[in-house]
Amino acid sequence: MFQKTIGITVLSSILASLTLPVLATEAIHIVPAHRARGVESKLVVVKVYPYNTGSTIINFRRLREKIRQVSLGGASLFLSSDDPDCLSSMSKHSGQACEATLLYLQQKPKEAVTTTQRIGTTRMSVVTDKNIYVFQIVLASGSPTYSVVEIQPDRIEQSPLVSIEEITTLIKGYEVAVEREYVNTQLKSRLRRFLEIVKTEKSVESAAVKAGISMEVVHKLEELGATQSAPSQVPAPSQAPTPVLQ
Repeated sequence: MFQKTIGITVLSSILASLTLPVLATEAIHIVPAHRARGVESKLVVVKVYPYNTGSTIINFRRLREKIRQVSLGGASLFLSSDDPDCLSSMSKHSGQACEATLLYLQQKPKEAVTTTQRIGTTRMSVVTDKNIYVFQIVLASGSPTYSVVEIQPDRIEQSPLVSIEEITTLIKGYEVAVEREYVNTQLKSRLRRFLEIVKTEKSVESAAVKAGISMEVVHKLEELGATQSAPSQVPAPSQAPTPVLQ
């Protein structure tokens, strides 16, 4: 019984040491579209692993763009796509408009590539119906860390507008300035235009430039508005108080 237990323990240890690493066949490498277009002045690196590990897929489907042309340097790689009529390594349909959305890159077997043809890196450019993308292709060794490179649309980040609180303070300051007769007709008109513009601008400064008023005047409105407590609305043109200063 004791010997049997020892035998099982030893066998388990041997099996554990022989366990092979799991290949990352499902791993996905996410790349924002702007990076693939080279906006950051640095090419996106795509690793292609040895022939027996399969292809590296570059997925453009999330972009809803159609691949029209691919330029790939070197003779060490197979290139194909999900459109059977174009982009294969031996394509005879280069004159047709491709409708591909997936590219497949695979290293050729070592015996199929001469010593002079072997390369470590190369560049691939992809022309779609909307953009141009450039990749640095690296012929890697070992087990894949990913099998799919997914090009995703860039997130459109909305820049924050001027806050409601700040706009309310400016409106209050305007009303105080009018009530105390600090502004003449011409300035009042520009201030009212400023208060309308600032509601859709990303900064008070840009609204002031468009309305033709100085930041000194804006700061004065902020000071006057800060002394008030109740919010008000911008007076309509027909309801504007008659200024004393002309």
